[in-house]
Amino acid sequence: MGFCPNCGSPVADENAFCPKCGKPLKAASPPPAAPPTAPPPMAAMPPVQAPRVPAYPLGYGPSDAPAYPPTAPAGSPFGSGGSMVMNVVGFVFVILAIIASVIAFFLSDEGSYEWSAGIYLLSAFLFVIAGVFFFLARRPASPPRPPGM
Repeated sequence: MGFCPNCGSPVADENAFCPKCGKPLKAASPPPAAPPTAPPPMAAMPPVQAPRVPAYPLGYGPSDAPAYPPTAPAGSPFGSGGSMVMNVVGFVFVILAIIASVIAFFLSDEGSYEWSAGIYLLSAFLFVIAGVFFFLARRPASPPRPPGM
Protein backbone atom coordinates (compact mmCIF):
# COMPACT_ATOMS: atom_id res chain seq x y z
CA MET A 1 0.00 0.00 0.00
CA GLY A 2 1.43 3.36 -1.02
CA PHE A 3 0.56 7.05 -0.65
CA CYS A 4 -0.17 9.72 -3.23
CA PRO A 5 2.84 12.03 -3.64
CA ASN A 6 0.47 14.98 -4.32
CA CYS A 7 -2.22 14.77 -1.61
CA GLY A 8 -0.86 12.02 0.70
CA SER A 9 -3.98 9.81 0.70
CA PRO A 10 -3.47 6.01 0.84
CA VAL A 11 -3.70 4.23 -2.53
CA ALA A 12 -3.40 0.61 -3.66
CA ASP A 13 -0.23 -0.44 -5.46
CA GLU A 14 -2.20 -1.42 -8.59
CA ASN A 15 -3.64 2.08 -9.11
CA ALA A 16 -2.05 4.31 -11.73
CA PHE A 17 -3.93 7.45 -10.53
CA CYS A 18 -4.86 8.78 -7.08
CA PRO A 19 -8.60 8.10 -6.33
CA LYS A 20 -8.87 11.36 -4.35
CA CYS A 21 -7.01 13.97 -6.45
CA GLY A 22 -6.66 12.13 -9.79
CA LYS A 23 -2.97 12.85 -10.27
CA PRO A 24 -0.78 10.13 -11.80
CA LEU A 25 1.01 8.03 -9.16
CA LYS A 26 3.89 6.89 -11.34
CA ALA A 27 6.55 9.46 -11.92
CA ALA A 28 7.02 10.51 -15.49
CA SER A 29 9.76 8.69 -17.33
CA PRO A 30 13.16 9.98 -16.28
CA PRO A 31 14.77 12.52 -18.56
CA PRO A 32 17.11 11.03 -21.15
CA ALA A 33 20.65 10.65 -19.98
CA ALA A 34 23.21 13.13 -21.15
CA PRO A 35 25.16 11.98 -24.17
CA PRO A 36 28.49 10.45 -23.25
CA THR A 37 31.34 12.86 -23.32
CA ALA A 38 34.12 12.31 -25.78
CA PRO A 39 37.25 10.72 -24.34
CA PRO A 40 40.05 13.14 -23.61
CA PRO A 41 42.41 13.64 -26.51
CA MET A 42 45.48 11.43 -26.44
CA ALA A 43 48.86 12.95 -25.89
CA ALA A 44 50.70 13.64 -29.07
CA MET A 45 52.66 10.55 -30.02
CA PRO A 46 56.02 10.91 -31.68
CA PRO A 47 56.00 9.89 -35.31
CA VAL A 48 56.91 6.31 -36.07
CA GLN A 49 60.32 6.00 -37.65
CA ALA A 50 61.22 3.31 -40.12
CA PRO A 51 63.92 0.88 -38.93
CA ARG A 52 67.42 1.77 -40.04
CA VAL A 53 68.66 -0.62 -42.72
CA PRO A 54 72.44 -1.09 -42.76
CA ALA A 55 74.23 -0.20 -45.98
CA TYR A 56 76.18 -3.49 -45.92
CA PRO A 57 75.07 -7.03 -45.17
CA LEU A 58 75.81 -8.22 -41.66
CA GLY A 59 79.50 -9.07 -41.32
CA TYR A 60 80.57 -7.33 -44.56
CA GLY A 61 80.65 -3.71 -43.43
CA PRO A 62 83.59 -1.38 -42.96
CA SER A 63 84.19 -2.78 -39.46
CA ASP A 64 85.45 -6.35 -39.53
CA ALA A 65 84.39 -7.03 -35.92
CA PRO A 66 82.02 -10.01 -35.62
CA ALA A 67 78.41 -9.23 -34.75
CA TYR A 68 78.42 -11.57 -31.76
CA PRO A 69 81.28 -12.63 -29.51
CA PRO A 70 82.47 -16.18 -30.15
CA THR A 71 81.03 -18.76 -27.79
CA ALA A 72 82.96 -21.40 -25.93
CA PRO A 73 82.69 -24.90 -27.39
CA ALA A 74 80.00 -26.98 -25.77
CA GLY A 75 81.28 -29.48 -23.24
CA SER A 76 80.10 -32.98 -22.56
CA PRO A 77 76.73 -33.20 -20.82
CA PHE A 78 78.41 -35.48 -18.27
CA GLY A 79 81.09 -32.94 -17.43
CA SER A 80 84.80 -33.40 -17.79
CA GLY A 81 86.42 -36.81 -17.95
CA GLY A 82 87.21 -36.77 -14.23
CA SER A 83 83.66 -35.95 -13.21
CA MET A 84 82.31 -38.69 -15.47
CA VAL A 85 84.53 -41.21 -13.69
CA MET A 86 83.26 -39.91 -10.34
CA ASN A 87 79.66 -40.36 -11.51
CA VAL A 88 80.33 -43.92 -12.67
CA VAL A 89 81.98 -44.81 -9.34
CA GLY A 90 79.03 -43.25 -7.50
CA PHE A 91 76.56 -45.34 -9.51
CA VAL A 92 78.58 -48.49 -8.73
CA PHE A 93 78.30 -47.73 -5.01
CA VAL A 94 74.55 -47.14 -5.37
CA ILE A 95 74.11 -50.53 -7.06
CA LEU A 96 76.21 -52.23 -4.34
CA ALA A 97 74.11 -50.54 -1.64
CA ILE A 98 70.86 -51.68 -3.27
CA ILE A 99 72.16 -55.26 -3.51
CA ALA A 100 73.20 -55.15 0.16
CA SER A 101 69.75 -53.83 1.16
CA VAL A 102 68.00 -56.64 -0.72
CA ILE A 103 70.25 -59.25 0.94
CA ALA A 104 69.57 -57.75 4.38
CA PHE A 105 65.83 -57.81 3.70
CA PHE A 106 65.84 -61.50 2.89
CA LEU A 107 68.12 -62.31 5.85
CA SER A 108 65.65 -60.63 8.21
CA ASP A 109 62.93 -63.04 6.99
CA GLU A 110 65.03 -66.02 8.11
CA GLY A 111 65.59 -64.68 11.62
CA SER A 112 69.23 -63.65 11.16
CA TYR A 113 68.59 -60.20 12.58
CA GLU A 114 72.19 -59.55 13.62
CA TRP A 115 73.46 -60.14 10.09
CA SER A 116 70.67 -58.14 8.48
CA ALA A 117 71.28 -55.18 10.80
CA GLY A 118 74.96 -55.21 9.92
CA ILE A 119 74.25 -55.39 6.21
CA TYR A 120 71.71 -52.55 6.47
CA LEU A 121 74.43 -50.51 8.13
CA LEU A 122 76.82 -51.46 5.30
CA SER A 123 74.27 -50.37 2.67
CA ALA A 124 73.81 -47.02 4.42
CA PHE A 125 77.58 -46.56 4.44
CA LEU A 126 77.71 -47.42 0.70
CA PHE A 127 74.99 -44.82 -0.01
CA VAL A 128 77.03 -42.20 1.85
CA ILE A 129 80.14 -43.07 -0.18
CA ALA A 130 78.10 -42.79 -3.41
CA GLY A 131 76.84 -39.36 -2.31
CA VAL A 132 80.40 -38.20 -1.70
CA PHE A 133 81.42 -39.28 -5.19
CA PHE A 134 78.40 -37.51 -6.74
CA PHE A 135 79.27 -34.36 -4.78
CA LEU A 136 82.88 -34.48 -5.94
CA ALA A 137 81.72 -34.92 -9.55
CA ARG A 138 79.62 -31.73 -9.38
CA ARG A 139 82.36 -29.49 -8.01
CA PRO A 140 83.85 -27.19 -10.62
CA ALA A 141 87.44 -27.84 -11.52
CA SER A 142 89.78 -25.47 -9.73
CA PRO A 143 91.76 -23.16 -12.00
CA PRO A 144 95.41 -24.11 -12.51
CA ARG A 145 97.81 -22.49 -10.08
CA PRO A 146 100.56 -20.30 -11.39
CA PRO A 147 104.04 -21.73 -10.94
CA GLY A 148 105.76 -20.92 -7.68
CA MET A 149 102.65 -21.02 -5.49
